[in-house]
Amino acid sequence: MNRCSLVVLGLHMSLCVACTSPARAEPGVAATRASATSQVPATQSHVDTTDTRLLEQPAVSAEHIAFIYAGDLWVSKLDGSSVRRLTSHPGPESRPRFSPDGKWIAFSGQYDGNIDVFVAPTSGGEPRRLTWHPGDDLVQDFTPDGQGVAFVSQRDVYTTRFWHLFRVGLDGGFPTSYDLPTCTKASISPDGKKLAYNPLRDAFTQWKNYRGGTASRIWIYDFA
Repeated sequence: MNRCSLVVLGLHMSLCVACTSPARAEPGVAATRASATSQVPATQSHVDTTDTRLLEQPAVSAEHIAFIYAGDLWVSKLDGSSVRRLTSHPGPESRPRFSPDGKWIAFSGQYDGNIDVFVAPTSGGEPRRLTWHPGDDLVQDFTPDGQGVAFVSQRDVYTTRFWHLFRVGLDGGFPTSYDLPTCTKASISPDGKKLAYNPLRDAFTQWKNYRGGTASRIWIYDFA
């Protein structure tokens, strides 16, 4: 069994233990339930791997994996151990991204009726809201210096067809634009010199051989 398979299996096993409490229970309750079942031998027959097939949107740092499960943000070690739920809000979270030093996780949270940018410590703690626009703000990446979060938004477009890329500091404040004509997905190089992005969103993600005018392309933007 390769290392990737071991990590996935570890996540399956750890999540099944962590989720033995009722749905949306507090982490402390989950820990209590987990300790109460610690006497059960950890064999494959006690693991329901069909209950953890919906792990999605993974992000990887030097020490942790962040992912979305059942609409909440979770984090674990690289080997799949020490699985912890970081959020328990009724609104769903999505698009987790680690800061360069791995101490923060940026994500989009659908709280108060719309989607905004939030950050939370990887070690756990209350999320901090960074954007306040009534439209959707979708997290893309941390800036290379770790002092800001890049996100796409339609806050300044005249049609819902296009998105623009913005940056907001970890202390909040008014977002600044990257001045790209259109951008739906983006990733900044570690040295901060280049940006890989999709100008248009995928119109037909289920059509793998689609070659029409709205087919998405990966473009490279040179900040220099």
